[in-house]
Amino acid sequence: MTDQPYLEKRRGPRIRVSIPVLLVWEEQGEHREHTFTTSVSWFGCAVRTHRFFPLGARVQLQRGEKIKDARVIHCFQDQSTKMVEVGLAFDHDDRAFWGILIWT
Repeated sequence: MTDQPYLEKRRGPRIRVSIPVLLVWEEQGEHREHTFTTSVSWFGCAVRTHRFFPLGARVQLQRGEKIKDARVIHCFQDQSTKMVEVGLAFDHDDRAFWGILIWT
């Protein structure tokens, strides 16, 4: 056995791109934060936010009329900026959510 934590393997390519999104979560009522992505993939994204989320937490992303459920798989607070990078995973491939035609 190893002392290393399980790391989820990437299921598709990532693109570093800033796309505005609305992050929505439930915590004693509904909360919303306008934010942006730092990277996107077929199966999720990374966003910058002011909120630290526990691993496994369920959230929603909204882009215009599109809504996508996701779960938190990574959360890291940058002490210099007080911002949190949150990695979000979709349950299924949804590259259409991003509206990006070319994936490298």
